[in-house]
Amino acid sequence: MLEDELGIQIFSRSSKHLTQVTQAGQEIIRITREVLSKVDVIKAVAGKHTYPDRGHLYITTTHT
Repeated sequence: MLEDELGIQIFSRSSKHLTQVTQAGQEIIRITREVLSKVDVIKAVAGKHTYPDRGHLYITTTHT
């Protein structure tokens, strides 16, 4: 569906199987990873404001 919407081929196919990512597809995947990373940052910021008392607690011990 994304290929249809963008009007480019993201994956090369052999019959119904994906065989490789095209050059355009590699760039789209790189950008998509950046966007998804930003989404995680947005969720973290929202979480800090929604749950200001929530955080991480790290406890370290020794073997004794």
